[in-house]
Amino acid sequence: MDIAKIKGDIGVNYINPRVPEYKFVNDLLESNIYQDVWLALQVFGQVFDFTDANDDVAFFWLVKPIECKERFSVQLSAVGRYAVIVDLEKSAKSAATGLQIFSLLESFGFYIFDHSELFTPVFREFSHKTVYQWLFSEVSRPPPQVISKQKYD
Repeated sequence: MDIAKIKGDIGVNYINPRVPEYKFVNDLLESNIYQDVWLALQVFGQVFDFTDANDDVAFFWLVKPIECKERFSVQLSAVGRYAVIVDLEKSAKSAATGLQIFSLLESFGFYIFDHSELFTPVFREFSHKTVYQWLFSEVSRPPPQVISKQKYD
């Protein structure tokens, strides 16, 4: 995790992290910036959009693979090429699919956070907000089932 890059991306998008502006979120939602990722994820099964522009600074998608009972939550930040993958099933079948989703997002240039990284404070000098709150959702905590490549390997 490159905290300097994250701070730079936050500065570019929020304009002033001390008094953040959120206009960039609606602009990106309207632009379909991640349409190519959306289409690529459909290889795994159905993809549903649960993005809430009022609360989130990320695209929140649910991927329902055909071979799995439960879904994956894929969160793609509007701040930069950052992602969180949540395995809602946590089974041997879902682990294999999770690794494939992980590899797909990496191929699109996303940095995929592991659970512990999401709690890292970003601007300690004036904010208690974490990586997750700056890049994904201000109103919630990271889900406990966040996957990382190390957990699946």
